[in-house]
Amino acid sequence: MRTFFYYRIFYIWSVINLSLTAKVHAQEIEKNDSISKETSQTSWLYDAYKTIYNASRYDPEYLKNEANRLKIRLLTTFQTPYFTVHPKSDIDKRLIFDSEPLNYVGMDIGWNIFALGYSFSTGEKQKRTNKRFSFNTYSRFFAINAEILWLNSLSISNLEDFVSENESIPEKIALNDAYFRSRSVHFVFFPGGKKMAYGNTINPVFRQLKSAGTLITALGYANYDFDTNLKNMNIEGSEWLSELGINNINLSKYELGVGYSYNFVAGRHWVLFISDMIGISAKHYSFEMFSDNTPTKETKLGGSNYFRTGACYYNKDYFIGAHVSHELDALSTNKFLFNKNNQLAVLYIGYKFKVDHFNHFISNLFKSNF
Repeated sequence: MRTFFYYRIFYIWSVINLSLTAKVHAQEIEKNDSISKETSQTSWLYDAYKTIYNASRYDPEYLKNEANRLKIRLLTTFQTPYFTVHPKSDIDKRLIFDSEPLNYVGMDIGWNIFALGYSFSTGEKQKRTNKRFSFNTYSRFFAINAEILWLNSLSISNLEDFVSENESIPEKIALNDAYFRSRSVHFVFFPGGKKMAYGNTINPVFRQLKSAGTLITALGYANYDFDTNLKNMNIEGSEWLSELGINNINLSKYELGVGYSYNFVAGRHWVLFISDMIGISAKHYSFEMFSDNTPTKETKLGGSNYFRTGACYYNKDYFIGAHVSHELDALSTNKFLFNKNNQLAVLYIGYKFKVDHFNHFISNLFKSNF
């Protein structure tokens, strides 16, 4: 009987002890779950950043990370867009439509892969007639380039190819109320970004230490609206109007591009770079001729080429450089060949500032090192 009593006491103590242990364990699990939930709620931004950061590791033998420096850059930009039209009957002849060269001065500020800048026109006439808006961002693996261009002051030249020897014409004729407007955006990808920094001359997040290259692929969209306003000019007696008198062209294109870019490191401080990309696009366009106001609408495959080269000098704290680029976009219709040319030159000088306090703040915010 006494033994049975002891067994009952031991059973009751075991049940109470197990219950208390289970309760404490459940409270610990609930506490840990709460901490885990709180941590996951506060660190999702860090996890997302870390995923992107780990996927974009760079090779320190080829690149030096300067993302933690604040770069301020002064620059001047020269742009000369022009357009040529060749008749299919004689491809050696051409009309040239161009505008006053565009000149801008400005500055931009960059930190890490982020950069913000502003440029303004230097000519009073240019401010009234021509406008350009652009957005560019570069990282080692991708770039986004967008541009809006409005040209409201156009001239026509090279008419001597189309008129008789007896006709007297000026070297260049201003086209009143003529305009060219374009909107374009390109998404560019660089698979070799672990060893080569394409945008190191734009916003030098990474400094190139050894020569390297990368394949380039791109997706793009553009829309052109070109009105010559020839119908309002007093040149009805010219024979070339029946052959090449274009009232307007409207074009939309969807483009796929592929190319190659290479950074050549010369000595300790110089980087020379060159890149070229060929684009294949589906172009939907319409145009009206001077002799026929009925719009012609067609969709065809077309080509384009984007070329860029330049050089940059890097020191410990400053950098200076220049680059030039040329864009050629060709459209072939049943009556004429239309080429859009866009030439761009940029001169710049910049300084890299240490911003340790700002980097420390960002480091604490993302729980990582900059």
